Amino acid sequence: MSKRQSAKYKLDRRMGENIWG
Repeated sequence: MSKRQSAKYKLDRRMGENIWG
């Protein structure tokens, strides 16, 4: 996981929790 994706993952983890699982 790249740095940019790592930061994006933090946000997606809250908003797109259903997407990530």
